[in-house]
Amino acid sequence: MTEFIYLMLEKVGYTHPLHPAVVHMPIAAAIFALLALLYSRSSKNERIADTVYHLQVFGLIFTPITMFVGYMDWQQFYGGASDFHITAKIILGFVLIVCFAANVLLGREGVLENKKFLGGTVACFLVAIAIGFLGGELQYGG
Repeated sequence: MTEFIYLMLEKVGYTHPLHPAVVHMPIAAAIFALLALLYSRSSKNERIADTVYHLQVFGLIFTPITMFVGYMDWQQFYGGASDFHITAKIILGFVLIVCFAANVLLGREGVLENKKFLGGTVACFLVAIAIGFLGGELQYGG
């Protein structure tokens, strides 16, 4: 199945891995959610707080997609070879899904004054940063 996808993409001239094209979605959601939450809490802006909640939903949707195409790329370009960085990224990807899911549930009770939501948003941010760091180590060495 995955080989078919890569063959079809190659026929239209796309020969690059898919993961880099989508990885920025959940990472950006985690980063901007924290920045927007800090702004909305300091300004008491409910509309920005709504955006923070939507970013959590966005991250929850795109994290599994990003993990799936990352897995496909791993099989296609690395032959599924065992690597600490890839294993750690997979584990942290599931942790990020749990963080986003928890925040989606917690956000139903409100965002601005919800300390658990703030903690969950910080956790998503830190996990996303760790995943990005490991991706950089995998890509550029370290």
